[in-house]
Amino acid sequence: KTYRNADEVLRDADAAMYQAKNLGRGRYVFFDESMREELIATMTLEQELRAAIEQQQFELHYQKISDLNSAKIIGFEALLRWNHPKRGLLTPCNFLPLAEETGIILAIETWVVKAVASQLKNLQNNAEYQHTFIAINLSGRHLTQINQLNKLIALIQAQAFAPQRLILEFNERAFYQHEELALKGLRKLKNIGIKLALDDYASGVSSFSFLHSYPFEFIKLDR
Repeated sequence: KTYRNADEVLRDADAAMYQAKNLGRGRYVFFDESMREELIATMTLEQELRAAIEQQQFELHYQKISDLNSAKIIGFEALLRWNHPKRGLLTPCNFLPLAEETGIILAIETWVVKAVASQLKNLQNNAEYQHTFIAINLSGRHLTQINQLNKLIALIQAQAFAPQRLILEFNERAFYQHEELALKGLRKLKNIGIKLALDDYASGVSSFSFLHSYPFEFIKLDR
């Protein structure tokens, strides 16, 4: 490839560096045109995600959870969707990895907690659903970043619903690098009455210590 100036070299080197980081540490890659396209697509998606928060393009779909013995509905799982103005309804696999990488995930999940709190408040006025719970999946950042954990606890305590009606789900990735810190975070959440679930168990390390030492009340097996 022939370059006309140093800016073009730096632009493509930046794209190659981004690709190398995505593949893991301690490696290098050679630039090709597809990398620039991927970088532009990623930057565009990041901008669209920030706009989605401001313009409230996210929505929650509630999947019913039933007791197998009685067929009675005992709760719901809140499923996040992005109503993208051009691409239609997107599932988390289309945007959560980037949201996690950039930290945008925290703003999105703050919105999720507020939306679920409002839904729980509404269900209190419904005789059929007034004792049901709602489960939501959260990033491990809430457990390993002290300021964020305190914000989450303050947000939950400010809402008008019984804490035991909220289930917070975390997957194994939340505990890989900061086990002790994450465990302390879980205990703080447990202390305010929140119920906890381990999501996608058996998809990764699947340590028995997660079942034995951590204060989970529910285990959700990976499919």
